[in-house]
Amino acid sequence: MPPPAPPAAAPASLSTLVSYPSLIPHEEALASSPYDVRGWAGYLAAIDSILDVMGERYGALQRSHRRDRQRREGSEDGGRGKGRAGRGKRDSSLRKPLQAGGRTVRLDAPGAATSLAREIRSLQAARAQVSERCLGLVPGSYKLWRDYLDFRSGEAAGADVGTGDQVGAASGLPNSPQAAASSPHHRRYRGTVSAYERSLVRCNKYPRIWLSYAAYVVRHDPMCSPTNVRRLYDRALLALPATQHQKVWDEYLCWATGGVVPWLNNPAGRKKLGPVGLLCLGGGFGSPVGAGDDPSNAADGDGDGDDGGRVPAETVLRVVRRYVHSFDPSAREILADLCLDRSRWGEAASLLVSILNDGTKYLSPRGTTRHELWLKLAEVCTEHPREVGAAGVDFDAIVRAAIGGPMSTAARAKEGWEVFDHLPAQEEEAKREAKREAASTDTAQG
Repeated sequence: MPPPAPPAAAPASLSTLVSYPSLIPHEEALASSPYDVRGWAGYLAAIDSILDVMGERYGALQRSHRRDRQRREGSEDGGRGKGRAGRGKRDSSLRKPLQAGGRTVRLDAPGAATSLAREIRSLQAARAQVSERCLGLVPGSYKLWRDYLDFRSGEAAGADVGTGDQVGAASGLPNSPQAAASSPHHRRYRGTVSAYERSLVRCNKYPRIWLSYAAYVVRHDPMCSPTNVRRLYDRALLALPATQHQKVWDEYLCWATGGVVPWLNNPAGRKKLGPVGLLCLGGGFGSPVGAGDDPSNAADGDGDGDDGGRVPAETVLRVVRRYVHSFDPSAREILADLCLDRSRWGEAASLLVSILNDGTKYLSPRGTTRHELWLKLAEVCTEHPREVGAAGVDFDAIVRAAIGGPMSTAARAKEGWEVFDHLPAQEEEAKREAKREAASTDTAQG
């Protein structure tokens, strides 16, 4: 039985493709071998090369028009002749016929930039149709899905060629539901999201697709909704095996905290950053939550208030708590610092106590010493004793145990006395009492 023919292309896209002679052999070869993944990949690469050539010329034309417009607006009467001469010389090189895919595109007619933009958009639509055709035949090919998703993400990242329409996250501004739903950017965004969802039907065990999907939503969601991003990362953690969770968590924490996690904030770690981490590193994704945000202002329920892309404080804490308690307890210091930034004094003190109880087993991801952790705990407990006491932290008993007692050592005693020296002047009576208890304990043990 002969192999089935590939799905027929739409008439408009087919007429666009056959107008480039270099693409016709690919159509003929795939008619006899419709399941050839390499053949489809080569066909798509040939279309991409044509798009690159045409896009480069279109960009040069746009830059030339922009420079000429600025020169006309800022020039004086005496320099107009020189400007016309320079403009004519540049235009003569840009107006030369363009060779792309065996076809000659003339650019010497008026409105050549507009016609070139129209041709690029037509070829982009045809390229998307070719990808849909090949994925209809080989729906489980990771290579073809990655190629298609990269193309859709790059095409929908900005405005259409020649239109300049950008809304939502592409312009950095949240939109009302009515404005977002009626915008061309929103239609492109929904189409790209649909492509990602279809790819995950067969390729849901590939972390690269999940991370690319999350990064696309972070950057281009017209509603700038933190809830959409959080649910997407949660789905990735449920779908991927535990051995791949670290890659997801690194990106998840970068998005939640608005910065690179400490264990990746070094030359070796930056090479492992995903798309969201690189965005944070480049400063394109500012800190989503201010240090002074009031957690009580977070929305009820899951704590996600869709407030223009800013991650609510309660959501940040819940994400980091989940990471600490279910995946990596060594990140307790990061959670403690987040609690301190958001005035969660009791929880921060409890976390610092648990870190200090681990002794030398705990390795700080930020390189913080035990002495610095002791001083941080002392500062929190002395400045906010009521909140710390409500959390069940008995600071007096902790310091007395560090100074003396059956489990005391010289190093712990030294740390304890340094912490007591750090206490404010109103605690002088507690200092003297602790010294008397320590002296009596040493005498009894001697």
